[in-house]
Amino acid sequence: MARRKKYSEELIEYVREISEGSLRDEILEKTNSKFGLKLTKERLDYLMTQNRIKTGIKTSEQRKRPIGSERETGSRKIMIKIAEPSVWEYKHIVEWRKHYGEIPKGYVVSARNRDLRDTRIENLMLLTKQQVGYLSRKTLKDIDYINDDVIKLINFMIEIKKASEKLKDK
Repeated sequence: MARRKKYSEELIEYVREISEGSLRDEILEKTNSKFGLKLTKERLDYLMTQNRIKTGIKTSEQRKRPIGSERETGSRKIMIKIAEPSVWEYKHIVEWRKHYGEIPKGYVVSARNRDLRDTRIENLMLLTKQQVGYLSRKTLKDIDYINDDVIKLINFMIEIKKASEKLKDK
């Protein structure tokens, strides 16, 4: 007994015509709108597989993000794609470089409000790695906003540490 065709020849030919170089989502949308169907992705995949229809686009190409697209990391920082094939940079660093140029060695771009997702240039500041180390200590960890007074306090703590080390050496 011959198998009954699930889809019309007209539908199969239409999918074959539009599939070359198109993403599956586009094919699905065009097919559903033209024929008034409610095909799912799974049914379209089945139709294309059974009839040996290929898009010519590899899966990795479908998932590729354009330059300038953003994504959030697990550590709540925003990354921005700056080049191909897959070169990502933290957005706060990109913003800093745009306004002030390269970041000197031994320095870190930090946020005044402690939220690196807020990449306004007035929120960003340059700190030494030593200053960042002091900011992460228990005594200063609860500070919500880093102003000039906090920086002065940190610098004073660093000077005290250096002075106490000099006294120990004598």
